Order: sequence, then C-alpha cells, then structure tokens
Amino acid sequence: MLCSSGLSGDPSESASLPTSGYVIHTLQTALHDGLHAGDVETAIVRSVNRGGDTNPIGAVTRAIAGARFGATALPDRWLAAQLMKL
Repeated sequence: MLCSSGLSGDPSESASLPTSGYVIHTLQTALHDGLHAGDVETAIVRSVNRGGDTNPIGAVTRAIAGARFGATALPDRWLAAQLMKL
C-alpha cells in the first residue's frame, strides 16, 4: 500500500492521486510516479502533466526518479537543451 488513503501500487489508480502543494500529497504523488514509471522521462512528465501544484511534485519526482535510474538515464535532448542555455 502506498499510503493510508487506500491507494495501492497499481498505476491504474493514479488518477486519484492528489496534486495540491500539501507536502503529504506531493510526496505521495511523487513516490507513485517515481517508483512506478519505467524510465526517468515518463516519471517526470507524468507527474508534471497531472496539473495542480506541478513545481514541487515535479521536483520531488525528479529526485526520486534520479535516485532510482541515475543521472545517465536522463534523455540526451534534455541535457542538450540545458547546455544551450549556458
């Protein structure tokens, strides 16, 4: 079970994840996306596309997915876009 709200680890239940800026909601949603996605990009994009308070949810999801998959798993096009800004 993911949290006391009754959500299991089933990705089909992800539509009911809260997207407010409340810290418990942020952590719950970020953990779900960061641990159930098959890659870094899917985890981050899914969490941000949920809407709501996307900045904290996306940031926590990035940290979780980054720890899970490693920095080398980031898409090259994302890294290239960041280098062009420098």
